[in-house]
Amino acid sequence: MTRRLPFVVPVLLLVLAIAGANGARGAGDDAEKPSAPAADPSPDRKEPSFSEHWDQGWGDQQEVSILSDLDVPAGKVHDGDVVCIGGKVTVAGEVTGDVVIIGGSLDLSGSVRGDVVGVGSAFTLAQGSTIDGELVNVLGALDNRGARVAGQKVNIPFGLMIPGVKAPFAVLGAIIFWATVVGLALFFVAIFLFAALAPHRIRVLSEETPVSILWAFIIGLGVYAALPIVEFLLVCTVIGIPILFCLHFVFLVLKWLGMVGILHFLGSRLGRLFGRDFSLVGSILLSFALLAAIKLVPFLVGGIAGLVFLLAVKLFVWLFLEVPGVGLIFLTRAGSRPRRQSPAVPPTMAIAVPPVAPPPSPASPA
Repeated sequence: MTRRLPFVVPVLLLVLAIAGANGARGAGDDAEKPSAPAADPSPDRKEPSFSEHWDQGWGDQQEVSILSDLDVPAGKVHDGDVVCIGGKVTVAGEVTGDVVIIGGSLDLSGSVRGDVVGVGSAFTLAQGSTIDGELVNVLGALDNRGARVAGQKVNIPFGLMIPGVKAPFAVLGAIIFWATVVGLALFFVAIFLFAALAPHRIRVLSEETPVSILWAFIIGLGVYAALPIVEFLLVCTVIGIPILFCLHFVFLVLKWLGMVGILHFLGSRLGRLFGRDFSLVGSILLSFALLAAIKLVPFLVGGIAGLVFLLAVKLFVWLFLEVPGVGLIFLTRAGSRPRRQSPAVPPTMAIAVPPVAPPPSPASPA
């Protein structure tokens, strides 16, 4: 069978339609089936395994899964459609309906009688697997190792997939990963520019970090709270839109300068713990390496745990590095002067001392 499916909007409509059909069919099935016998209270009774559930017939209905995995074991037939959002679908048996995956992944080694549609998903089609309908993959990854597709094949790849990244980090994770890498690379370049152009400002910010960190945090929160209001006022006017872009650029540069000052303080302290006295750039790069490792670790975890870990890391960096960095910029006027100036020593007044005449030498005898 060959059906031409549009790309994104019909896929979402298909998800809603399948979910509604699933609920209606489930209600009809409950009305037709006789009441189940009472459960055996015997403690020796074991819960049925996944394969036993298929034998009991729950695989003969449409399945909709959100943020969880679905598995069709080898030798089993799933009569209906399979819809998965943010999870992994493994089909080693047979699916008589369609397979729709959004933001997840598909591992196909069996057969699908309908269409296979994916949006932002990673497809792996093993050799010998079959798809009787169409294969549509939009903004995802396709690894076809010899599968037979009877219908039309439409593949619009994302192109920056990461091998081994788990769902729901199939495409979403790739986008966030490369955005993180680009951001770290730009920050790495900014470190050398700041160290070359404003080393004195970095040292002032580093010296003020242990002294004014609390005030810097409070002021930084106030700046972040006022920033959306300023952006809204600028967006309301046509002339304010280009000013808004300039404001964002200036704010980003100043924020990075404050963060570099904090990283220098942390790197110098870590160096002293190991008995080393690093240079200005060396101290900053030591802390930057730890920051980059913390930001990239969640992508190795994957799954929902990796997503939660990623959000926790972003919150941690924002609270303990970005917000205080912005506050230090305001407290020190972008590192131009310390918050507390050392008291000036009044110049001493010179007192004129009259010259002392040497004592007269004793008169020589006549």
